[in-house]
Amino acid sequence: SSSVSSSSERVVLSGRRKIIAERLSESHRQVVPVTLTSRADATNLVNLREQFKSTGEPLIPAFHDIIAKLVAGCLKQERRMAGRWDGDAIALPAESEIHIGLAVDAPEGLIVPVLLIKGSTLN
Repeated sequence: SSSVSSSSERVVLSGRRKIIAERLSESHRQVVPVTLTSRADATNLVNLREQFKSTGEPLIPAFHDIIAKLVAGCLKQERRMAGRWDGDAIALPAESEIHIGLAVDAPEGLIVPVLLIKGSTLN
């Protein structure tokens, strides 16, 4: 049974795009979508990245790297925000383990590597 009308076109997914679609659908069923929108002064974030640049090290964290680290710290404090739906309850992550997905656009489709951030790296 398909909800596509006879005038619509169906494109069968395969390979990476099929896996991405399956995982996004699964995630949508297990995670309560939350969108928080606010404004923030990013001056200190820019200054922090400039400090990294001035060290002369070859690897300089991007803004999304720094933001992911900050979000991981917040999720450690508010574990319910990192929970997932599990039947009739919210399964909270272990206090020492937070997972963060960073969406990356690639020619073959959206890729979302999931980073496991251990508790000791959140300090």
